[in-house]
Amino acid sequence: MTTNEIGEIMKLKVGDVVSWNSDSWGRGSYKDAVVTGIQSNFKNGSKDGVSVEEIDWVYVTESNVIVTLDNGHWAWAYQIKHKWTLEFNLWEGE
Repeated sequence: MTTNEIGEIMKLKVGDVVSWNSDSWGRGSYKDAVVTGIQSNFKNGSKDGVSVEEIDWVYVTESNVIVTLDNGHWAWAYQIKHKWTLEFNLWEGE
């Protein structure tokens, strides 16, 4: 489970800034984007799901979630990272 430093469950919310990988395979450079919509998919890889305002980051994996971004694009869960995750990985040398 993804929690912050005081044990709260981290959530992806509409309005959050995420790091978005524009490469469809998730190997390109990351750019900041604001989440304007979140869809929790009925099954992994499906484009059918239910619109939600927030979701626990633990469920934001693979193709389980689709987000709409303020740059006119949409992305699968594996194409986005919470800003602190990317910054931590860069700090660690990844």
